[in-house]
Amino acid sequence: MLLCTAALLVCGHVARAQPAASESADDAVGFEDSADFARPAAPAAASGEGSDDAVGFADSAAPIQPASSRPAPASAAESEPSPFTLGATLGWHTALRLETDRPSRLAALRQIVAAHVEFSHSWSGGIHFVARVAGRSEVDFEYLGNAAAYDAASYEVYAWQARPGESYLGIDTSVFALQVGEQTINYGQGEMFSVLDIVNPRDLREPLLTDASELRLPVLMTRASLSLDPIRTEVLVVHEPYFGLAAPPLGEFSPFRKLLLSNASLGAALGNRVLRNRHIPERDLLDFGATQAHFRMTWTGPGLDLTLSAGSVLDPLGVPSLPPAQAFDQPTIDLPIHHPRYTTFGHSGAWVLGAFVLRWEAAFDLSHSTAVRETGGSLLSFGTLRRHQLHGLLSLLYAPSTTTSASLEVAQSYVFDNPERQPGQTNALLFPIEATRVGLRVTQTFLRDRGSLNLVGMRFGAVLLNAWAVRLEVGYKLLDALELSVGAVTYQPTPEFGFFYGFEHNDRVFVNLRWML
Repeated sequence: MLLCTAALLVCGHVARAQPAASESADDAVGFEDSADFARPAAPAAASGEGSDDAVGFADSAAPIQPASSRPAPASAAESEPSPFTLGATLGWHTALRLETDRPSRLAALRQIVAAHVEFSHSWSGGIHFVARVAGRSEVDFEYLGNAAAYDAASYEVYAWQARPGESYLGIDTSVFALQVGEQTINYGQGEMFSVLDIVNPRDLREPLLTDASELRLPVLMTRASLSLDPIRTEVLVVHEPYFGLAAPPLGEFSPFRKLLLSNASLGAALGNRVLRNRHIPERDLLDFGATQAHFRMTWTGPGLDLTLSAGSVLDPLGVPSLPPAQAFDQPTIDLPIHHPRYTTFGHSGAWVLGAFVLRWEAAFDLSHSTAVRETGGSLLSFGTLRRHQLHGLLSLLYAPSTTTSASLEVAQSYVFDNPERQPGQTNALLFPIEATRVGLRVTQTFLRDRGSLNLVGMRFGAVLLNAWAVRLEVGYKLLDALELSVGAVTYQPTPEFGFFYGFEHNDRVFVNLRWML
């Protein structure tokens, strides 16, 4: 589980589509994310070009109607938009295992329902208010109908989920903005990797299979910002210790499954027992000591954005420890995962150079807890060290048009006083933190933007390979609001413990159907 978390917390998110290089400065630094205020839509262009023109079917010169035959203008009451916005999405995700030792080739038969209602109102003077309530639920009929094929912990994680979506109250005066509630925010520049995007927990139950728009999970926070062009400052306070969703320790998508079961003593002791993740601190709104704080200041200039940030945070990855010996006498065992506090400082930037966008991130963590593993004996043993850490990311995006984009990202981390570099030490980092991460993403739309192709490749370890993985997806819009996509994911781990350890038989093909209501 935890290294799945590592992979995609480091990976951040895999973007399905990328704006052209001429995107706004706010977009480049991540302020125009889904949690921002929904201001009233701009009026239509004066040319009156309709949707038929956009797809090329309209007449080149429509006849001009006589004044007497034109429809009368709508009254103010009739033309005023409703302050309420309703929306819903129905989704179906079906996946097949290409290789498996389980009874069923069917890996997922999941139905997803997401809905929201939003109220917005603007007053004279540029004051805008918004209230939003959203929710999301999913049911996987493969798990419900074939429960005997899965352990109890996996059934609890995958069979069904119900959770809030982005739900908040907000007010915006164009200079000052305040938003309180369940929110998501993009806190980095990377598309596939990020060293700064640690505000929101992730849905990491199925690495590379989860849709990019569903990776970040809302968390209860207060968000305040002050904008005095060209500088914007922002303060975030996260009120709950929530570390997202991940595979249980013995689940299909947990690297701990192979690590634990292949150990002679632990594998026999676990037997038919249920092993669950137990996060410390647990999710509790009344645990005020687990409050996290983030600060960000952004300068925006012509084609250039620069950001400085700082935060007092709980380790989003967590540090695992083995259960005490007496716990193995119980039918259900908790795997403790501690999330110690540390302080982080960061910098990011984006520079637009014609069709290219150069992006970067850097972070320095003070006394960041690091999980280590005893390598000198046959027993599996975990420990913890506090070390300063330095992280960096460099990304180059090429977007020659709105239909084509490609990006290359390289991320590197350095652990000060790494025990692996000290002679005579028998401890090694549990996670391959210092492995160079390389990512490639290519997106192409075709058939007048109805068709799309998305390719994502990741490699962990530039010289000494730890693992690599590739995802390919082809989509087509059957209707404007109905999209079908098919794809495949392959995982290629090595014998070295890492992000995709034990995923030799996890390759899948999938079909997704999404209907926007």
